[in-house]
Amino acid sequence: MDIYSDDPGLASTVSERFCAPDADLIIRSSDGILFKVHRQNLAAHSEAFFSASLISSTSTDESGPTEAATSKGISQEDIVEFTEDSKTLDLLLQFMYRQRQPNITNLKYSQLMALAEAAEKYEVYAAMGTCVAVFESKFIDSNSLGIFKFARKHGYPNLVDKTAPRVLHRSEDLQKSALVDLRLRWHTYFDRCVPIVWKEFIDLLDSSPCSCRSWPKTETLILRVVGGKPHALMNRACLDDKSLQTTPACCTKALANIRTALKKKLLADATLPTFSSINDDYSF
Repeated sequence: MDIYSDDPGLASTVSERFCAPDADLIIRSSDGILFKVHRQNLAAHSEAFFSASLISSTSTDESGPTEAATSKGISQEDIVEFTEDSKTLDLLLQFMYRQRQPNITNLKYSQLMALAEAAEKYEVYAAMGTCVAVFESKFIDSNSLGIFKFARKHGYPNLVDKTAPRVLHRSEDLQKSALVDLRLRWHTYFDRCVPIVWKEFIDLLDSSPCSCRSWPKTETLILRVVGGKPHALMNRACLDDKSLQTTPACCTKALANIRTALKKKLLADATLPTFSSINDDYSF
């Protein structure tokens, strides 16, 4: 990698991927990596860059960088500081060039969230849709709460509706939200969902999924653990309660099956109300 700076005190490493010699803009990531890019590419693929003042430059025209720009090089004033780290910018910028888009299906959740937030911030539409698709296909069960908050923040009602039932067991977290509108909506949504969840749960218990003599005692323990909060079964950790550790293997398996069946039923279409339908007088 090259080192670039007009000032030795500001030396930074240049990205291997984005190091175009005819670049007319340099972006510096939060961890000090420089990306030599083209204003026109950014403006063409990002609504935020298109309208930003940094895109307007006397050194570019419709055909690209002028001779003056390429002959003089890029000054320190042409470096724009970004708050995103280099890994995030490297992925984001790939969506703004005419090339195959990066494969982001193997990203960790934290990396994908950083990219998704950057895509929303700079309105890079190609990256926005791709990130949402990966959230839904790969992380919707393991990171439901984070995706729920992201989807609501950025206006993805379908994704909100898919994640809302998956975070019923995190109701206390959502009721502590600083957003009054979210608290009001969640309270209403939760109150409508709990009776439905309870009915489905009792129906499954009444089906006597285990025929052993210990099941009635196990059933009592289950009701004690659930404590009137059947939505807690949406969390796998509820099966690890100490009081259930001494139950026979067949009863433990039956409880696991109840949890699986309940979750499947609750996530089925039309079983629970959709979050986006709650309090329609509030703006989504």
